[in-house]
Amino acid sequence: MKVLRDIKGILKLGIKNLYFCGLVSNSKYFSGLFSEFRKQKISFSVTFEGCGLPSEIFLKEFSATFSEHLINSRLIFFPESGSEAVRRVNKGIFFNNIQIFKCLDMAKKLGINIEVRFILGLPNETQKTFMETLAMAKIIRDKYNYEVNIHTAPLEPGSPMHQFPEKYNIKAVNKTFRDYLNNPLSYENLGYESFFMDDKEIKRNYEIFRTLIKKNIFLKGKEFKI
Repeated sequence: MKVLRDIKGILKLGIKNLYFCGLVSNSKYFSGLFSEFRKQKISFSVTFEGCGLPSEIFLKEFSATFSEHLINSRLIFFPESGSEAVRRVNKGIFFNNIQIFKCLDMAKKLGINIEVRFILGLPNETQKTFMETLAMAKIIRDKYNYEVNIHTAPLEPGSPMHQFPEKYNIKAVNKTFRDYLNNPLSYENLGYESFFMDDKEIKRNYEIFRTLIKKNIFLKGKEFKI
């Protein structure tokens, strides 16, 4: 398997932590790959950016494969929003909040370190659904002591949102290649306008979330107000 050969070559260079990205809801490929790691005693720590909701099989395989390096390994998980309604519109593979917490319960039991990342300014997000995201972030910090982070999703050229903005209740600001050159994307400039929240609200909410993280407000017993 070429992947195994490449990884062995990387490890020989003295690199101890590798970055993976892949679908974790269908774990057949990674189950096979992780099994080979164990058989061949290929050992390293990993940062794994997962797409979808990690399956129970994937979590068990992950824990068994990186058992010697779990303290330095982490699985990155994207619920994107605390609101199921927003998630249903924006996620390719939908999963509900009950499934999320069941997954996190299993990960905690197996000793897996998870970073949970939310995305701000998504289509159909409102101030109410943002509060649902804050509430979920606090539960995750309180119950699991997992790291939580927030990001924005600037409008990528050629993406479904860019091609069919009306479907996602947005107005594309960046439409041409020149627009992207003259109006570079950033967390402050998403390249689109939402019908439900303006740029100032999105920026304010981003800063609120980042401030709560920096000040460790998302900790057990602490209250937060905005």
